[in-house]
Amino acid sequence: MPAPAGDDLPADLRCFTCPPEVIANLEKLRPIATFDALCKEHDGPFIEWGSVRTFDQDGKQWHRRVASIRKYMIDIELSADGHMGVIRAVPPTDSYREHKARGWSV
Repeated sequence: MPAPAGDDLPADLRCFTCPPEVIANLEKLRPIATFDALCKEHDGPFIEWGSVRTFDQDGKQWHRRVASIRKYMIDIELSADGHMGVIRAVPPTDSYREHKARGWSV
């Protein structure tokens, strides 16, 4: 995926692009357990995901996660009952900027 011109972005943002199947696989886990329980599982679905930050947007709580051995990120909405709500890929330009702002390798 080519980056927009300027803005000190790399020419190739593929490593910052979350594959659609990652989102699809995580969405299947929604009814199984709470987000917190899934994160605590020793060999659970988030074993290779690091926590980036939590934030509020439009009155909802979100958790941003980064794939540990990759550079793409996802945002997970936390519903009132603790389960995952919307799961969305962070745009690759935003993932790149988040890495850079935190001093992580880009």
